[in-house]
Amino acid sequence: MQSKTIKSVLRRKIDQWVATIDDPAVAKIAKENIIVTGGAIVSMLMKENVNDYDVYFRTGEAAFAVADYYLKKFAAKKKAENKEHVDLFLADEYGH
Repeated sequence: MQSKTIKSVLRRKIDQWVATIDDPAVAKIAKENIIVTGGAIVSMLMKENVNDYDVYFRTGEAAFAVADYYLKKFAAKKKAENKEHVDLFLADEYGH
């Protein structure tokens, strides 16, 4: 697969994932700060099946925002299911 095609495939995968984030601010942060690395790129170059996509974020703040979003979603789901009380929080050097 050519690099132009790989970029197109990765962009489409990122867009599909970001579309599942229902907080517009977090979706924007994720889309603007994501970096895809790892075996997926090699697999595409070798015309093999992709097992997964390794993603990183350009900044700690972006990683924190996305992680916090998913922690809150998880806690809300558990609460709605009347599961055990779930208290989750992130603490970081950014003062969040």
